[in-house]
Amino acid sequence: MRRPLLAVLAGSVFAMCGLGATQAAIDPRMDLGPRQPGAATTVVVVLAHRNQVQLDQLLRDIAAGRAQPISRAEFERTYAPEPQSVARVTTYLESRGLRIVDSGRTTILASAPARTIERTFATGVHDVRQRVSGDWYESTQRPTLPKAIAPLLKTVVISKLAMHTVK
Repeated sequence: MRRPLLAVLAGSVFAMCGLGATQAAIDPRMDLGPRQPGAATTVVVVLAHRNQVQLDQLLRDIAAGRAQPISRAEFERTYAPEPQSVARVTTYLESRGLRIVDSGRTTILASAPARTIERTFATGVHDVRQRVSGDWYESTQRPTLPKAIAPLLKTVVISKLAMHTVK
């Protein structure tokens, strides 16, 4: 189950870096309209890190050669969301009808019918087609973070494009 989550994260980073604009220029997208309400739809919920300012500085220092990378254990101890935060977000998503597909200390991959995703994150979901990328779906606007869990979240990604695996 770890490979799909890694593919999701790679796609999410791709989207968050704005690289999708380059792809769209090369392979124009066609909006096929609203996704069928019962169609399976996947969402990636990215939890907020603890000590974000210090983590940002550490990453800059590592990039500049002024610091060494830290171990996974040190990252989880110092920067990863608390297990209680992951549990709280998971419980919230499940209470709204989402099924948890995979989760870790920083991300949760969940699935539900499109109507449930739209209701939970106050956004539309449309099917999209591109010649190279094929058929996929995406949110029609930036998803709204539910107030009950917003302080625990960094972002939400609703896009099948993020699910493409690298071959």
